[in-house]
This record gives sequence, structure tokens and C-alpha cells, in this order.
Amino acid sequence: AAKQDIQELRVQIARRLEGLSPEDRRSKRGQQVFLESILVWEFGDEITTDPAFSSLTSQIQQAIEQEPAMSARFGDLLESL
Repeated sequence: AAKQDIQELRVQIARRLEGLSPEDRRSKRGQQVFLESILVWEFGDEITTDPAFSSLTSQIQQAIEQEPAMSARFGDLLESL
């Protein structure tokens, strides 16, 4: 199957985030939803069965959190979706 376009990805992420409260969108849960969606979009559904998938998303989240400016921008992005 062809990779979905960026607009389809945005809609998919927005749908997943709709289930979260506004506070949760900016939280680690919102970040996790976003990162999982991006990784699946880029590498395919099979990445979710990799035992290292959860660790990978956690490592990315930690890297974002270590940079306050990046963390704030990421939170703003999640709220805008």
C-alpha cells in the first residue's frame, strides 16, 4: 500500500487525540499518540509488533523533554491538531 499523504496523517493523529482531554494532549500520553502515529506512518504497522517500539517512543519523548523550547513547541503542536 502506498504511504498515506501528510494530510491523511494529520487527520489520523487528530482523531486519536480527540479522545484525550486538553490536559492529556500536552502530556506524555498526547506525545505518545503523536509519536506512535508518525512512526507507523513512516515505517508501517509492523513496527508496533517490534519489542523495542515502546522503548523507542520513550527515548524520543525523553529527548524532547530535555529541551524546554522543543517541549513547549511540541505541546503547542499537539494542541493545534
